[in-house]
Amino acid sequence: DIANTYVDTVYLQDALDVNGSLAIEEDSTLDAQGNAITIAGDWTNNDGTFNANGNTVTFDGDGEQYITSGGSSFYNLDIANTSETTVVLQDPLDVDGDLTIEEGSILDAGENTITIAGNWLNNGTFTYGESTVTFDGIGEQTITSGGSAFYNLINSNSSPSILLLGDLLNVDGDLTINSGSVLDTQGNAIEIAGNWVNNGTFTHSSGTVTFDSVGAQNITSGGSSFNNIIIQSGSYTLQDAIDFCTAIFYSPPFNWILQNRKGIFENRNQKEGLRERERVNRRFI
Repeated sequence: DIANTYVDTVYLQDALDVNGSLAIEEDSTLDAQGNAITIAGDWTNNDGTFNANGNTVTFDGDGEQYITSGGSSFYNLDIANTSETTVVLQDPLDVDGDLTIEEGSILDAGENTITIAGNWLNNGTFTYGESTVTFDGIGEQTITSGGSAFYNLINSNSSPSILLLGDLLNVDGDLTINSGSVLDTQGNAIEIAGNWVNNGTFTHSSGTVTFDSVGAQNITSGGSSFNNIIIQSGSYTLQDAIDFCTAIFYSPPFNWILQNRKGIFENRNQKEGLRERERVNRRFI
């Protein structure tokens, strides 16, 4: 329990291993000075201050662990809890470096936001709840989802940095690319169930985007072209001009509200297990 009363700050001089829980009390400060911290219990910051200074904090408990950041950011965060137990966020999480979820480990965001300036590497399981993950680095960032979906994802990294996909990206909510930000698929597929909002730059790199909503959603291309689009289900409204190579429809059910568009449309209907394929070889301008 960090509750320094007569000194301003507690400084770590070497690596710290906590087999139980760590608490930083109000008006107290823990400065890691870049030294690693490993913790098997809960991390509770009760309106104190944690200064990471480039360190790595590893959660390696064998039972459920809780993180209350109290508004202080981590640098590198490593989720390495064992026996498929879960690390659960209790408030917004800010990671100024990389976030890694190790094999067999689980990170549960609940409804809390996650902001990350480094790489996202998932070799375990990420449970999104109703969270929003924002990538806001000033250098190149890579997302390796490891097969776990995001809920809402915002690309807010600043120019000339770029957000790269390391594997399939599945977004069950909205995907937003902010002004000045760049998302490059590196040929990986994207599956999205919510709105596509591009105010920056999307580089498809021959990747395929599948829209699989169960409701009505919007697509704002922002002037960036797609390679292949698959409309799996749902109803979509184009908010601006869209340019793509091929669009494939699976029906029923779908509704594509055509406005400004350019590309080749293909309709695929599923009936009694057989696929009827109708290709419309004309371009819409």
